Amino acid sequence: SDDVRVVRAAAPVSIGLFNCLPLVYHNNEQIASYLKNFTEVHKDISTLYSIGKSNEGVDLLVLRLTKNVGTLKPHVKLIGNIHGNEAIGREILLQFIEYLGENYKTNSTIGWLLDNTVIHVMPTMNPDGYRPFSVGICEGENGRLNGRNVDLNRDFSWTGNETKQPETEAVRAWLQNNTFVLSASLHSGALVVNYPYDTSTEKNKPSLTPDDDVFRHLSLSYARKHSTMVKGCQYKDNTEKVFKDGITNGAEWYSFTGGMQDYNYVDHGCMELTLELSCCKTPMTKDLEDLWMKNKEPLIDFCLQVHNGIKGRIIVDGNSKTKAKLKIEGRNIGFRTSEFGEFWRILLPGQYILQIEVNKKLYKVPFLVNNKSSVLKESGKLEVFLSKDEVTLVKGDAVFTTTTIPTTEVQRKSSTTPKPFASNQHSIRTIRIEIFNGATTKFVSSSMIVVLLILLILQLH
Repeated sequence: SDDVRVVRAAAPVSIGLFNCLPLVYHNNEQIASYLKNFTEVHKDISTLYSIGKSNEGVDLLVLRLTKNVGTLKPHVKLIGNIHGNEAIGREILLQFIEYLGENYKTNSTIGWLLDNTVIHVMPTMNPDGYRPFSVGICEGENGRLNGRNVDLNRDFSWTGNETKQPETEAVRAWLQNNTFVLSASLHSGALVVNYPYDTSTEKNKPSLTPDDDVFRHLSLSYARKHSTMVKGCQYKDNTEKVFKDGITNGAEWYSFTGGMQDYNYVDHGCMELTLELSCCKTPMTKDLEDLWMKNKEPLIDFCLQVHNGIKGRIIVDGNSKTKAKLKIEGRNIGFRTSEFGEFWRILLPGQYILQIEVNKKLYKVPFLVNNKSSVLKESGKLEVFLSKDEVTLVKGDAVFTTTTIPTTEVQRKSSTTPKPFASNQHSIRTIRIEIFNGATTKFVSSSMIVVLLILLILQLH
């Protein structure tokens, strides 16, 4: 993006972080040095950039991890330390970065992940609030706020009247200039995976999104990979907080407005979870290794989840750079294509209809997400070519049975699936019909539907 600034190391700064990143709390300067040095050692899979500065002028650094940024690679982001006194997110994300770097060439899962995914890691969103923290303080608000005494996780409201904080504005621009599919914000003070919505008009009542099935799946996947998430927290005053299955809807726990995860989802179609990873806000240093080990596999699995569902590319009259607005029919939350016409959506197995709005026209494309592919296999690919009078669907795997019918005559369904059209055939005046679970579906503009139905009725008789 043009709105980010690449950060390069003038010279490696040795602070003893390579090969074995120590499990201690690192201050802002040490984190910056580590990230810069990491990119020097792992030039083939990492780029460091800044999305802006905090109120006190500290760079909001992000490390992008991938092996070449290619087409149709989904983007995942991980954010730590939105609350300054919840510091373990910083350390877990630094350990995650180190683990990916050290295991890229030797671990097949990590290799596949970085070959097929773009992961953006921001260890600290609130570097100004971090400074006053004290190790071992499990409760309280000291250090929670940013340099202007504002809770950044209440600063993502939709009214537009408030003065936004520099950290919040930087994240908003970051989201606007990228097409993130999946995200997590790492917190502490509880042990639970929190999913949208956080906002509700009723106290302690669930406020569910149209993608509640996906959010529950993502939350349960993380909680089940974590060895103690389901056990919840036992606090010093002998109270406890245990969540069923280790997950909760945000509003059912407690409702608030201006949260980052709701903003991600509603404004940008990015699915974000809030990960509460420790009963103590800033646990003792000796506890960091255990916390990292409990979250290592869940974080890897979480990033792999972005490959469940559908991905594809939309080309309008030969132009892949025309941006389109997208929805899954029945799920009233929009998402959009990237600057290259790419799109992604995490979905569970089932039948869906993709709504594509481009150039003030609406197209509908049915598709199927099957339950046979593992998380390490690519999600179903759709490549949709839109011309003035029709939609031609080119599929990337054997999800559909396909028939091609010219506009001048009707042919019986082919016994074999036709080969996909090449990209230079997008304007050929043919109607492609998909036999979708026994139902005939038209990929045509509304002006052609009546004629097509008559032809189909004649064929059936």
